[in-house]
Order: sequence, then C-alpha cells, then structure tokens
Amino acid sequence: MNIDGWMLPPEALSYIVENLPSGSRILEFGSGNGSITLSESYHVTSIEHDQLWLNIAPVKYIHAPIVDNKVSAQCGESGWYDIDVIRRHSPFDVDFVIIDGPPGDIGRRGLLAHLDILPPDVDLMVDDVDREDERALMEGLVEKLGLAPKIFESGLTRGDGTPRAFAILSKTTSEGNR
Repeated sequence: MNIDGWMLPPEALSYIVENLPSGSRILEFGSGNGSITLSESYHVTSIEHDQLWLNIAPVKYIHAPIVDNKVSAQCGESGWYDIDVIRRHSPFDVDFVIIDGPPGDIGRRGLLAHLDILPPDVDLMVDDVDREDERALMEGLVEKLGLAPKIFESGLTRGDGTPRAFAILSKTTSEGNR
C-alpha cells in the first residue's frame, strides 16, 4: 500500500521528537506512515476506522468504525469514530494526542461531541489546519477546552500550492511561545 501522502508533515514529527521524551505514550486519531515513524520511539495507540490501514505499524490499533454523530451532521460531515469502541479500548493515560483522522472527506469535528475522552493537561496536535474544516475543529477545541494554539507551516504544500499546517494546542502555549 502506498501511504506516502498520508503522513504527518516532517515538521510535525520533528516537533514531537523535540518536545516529547522517548517512551512517551501517544494517542493518535488516524493511522499513516507517521505511525511507523512514531513507533520507533513512542508507545502509540492508533484509532482507525479503515481496516486497510490497520496494522501498518507496530502500534496498538483500535478499530473504531465511522458512525453517525450529531456534531458531524451539523457540520455537514459524514460521522466520526464509534465512541463506544473508543471508550472500551482507548488508553486515557497518555502524554500527547494527535488528531489526524478520520480523513477530511469524512470529517473530524465529531470529536467536539466527545471532549471528555481527551486526557486533561496534555498537548494536542491537530494536523491539516490549513484546511477550513480542520481549522474549525482547532478553533472549537481552543474555545471549549481553554487551550492556546500555535500554528506551524510545513515545507510541504497542497496541490494548489498552499502550505500544509498543523497546530499545537496547549494550556502552556501563550502568544505563540512555549
């Protein structure tokens, strides 16, 4: 399977390596090539809906199909991960959370209906905030959780030349500084 285009930008992976000690526990929504890289230094649990993407990396996978979600529907999205599966299997004692799934054609804002599953006092990474829907997710998380965002542009670009971007949301980020 060619998964090169389905990966966190190199700058996002560098951020994690520079700010998270080796051996830390990461919860990621959505699996990709970045999962393989992260598994080399971290204990990763990946929540994934698509069986084709399960077990591409040596991480713990939680298969959570996409189901209807009220917030997703209000935002014109297709749904979100099955929250019952996540509640049964997800580790909530983690050091960092990556939000990089489900894919944009399904939508990610369904997470806003289940903020209680996010561990308190850990930084969150939201990938693809250069896209409107992911930016709206980031803004919702900032507003509802009282987090401060810091946005990073990547050297990678979209097909239209727009730089890819990701955000770090943190209680300790203040006016762009950590």
